[in-house]
Amino acid sequence: MKTWRGVKALVQDAVDKGATAVEQVHKRTAAVPFELLEKVPPLAVPVRGVHAVHDLALSGSYGMVRLVNRVAGKVLDVALDVVFSIRPQRKRSLARPTRPFLQASSGVCARTCQVRKGSSRCVGTSAGTTWCMREDR
Repeated sequence: MKTWRGVKALVQDAVDKGATAVEQVHKRTAAVPFELLEKVPPLAVPVRGVHAVHDLALSGSYGMVRLVNRVAGKVLDVALDVVFSIRPQRKRSLARPTRPFLQASSGVCARTCQVRKGSSRCVGTSAGTTWCMREDR
């Protein structure tokens, strides 16, 4: 569970910092034409107003991205609490099948092979490892 919370925190922090950085670059980039237009005397006053409205809309948009990011993080926290309260953590890896599957010791499996005690049949090979299903009789 700590791993999932760590990943969530990492992604959430990246989105928050990324939105802030992009907002700053966006404002600086947009400021250049506004500053040039403000130097034209008849346009100075209206351009200042448009510039202020632009910056306000820009701050609101990126602020909304950060707000949604925080809300999504809280929702994910609740979802993780629910998932991990219903299903306790397993200590064993889910990468390999567990019983009734057995790993063939030879690495090669025929249709029917002998693995440990009892007979088993081949169910597939993955990454060079052959897996057999035990047929208890």
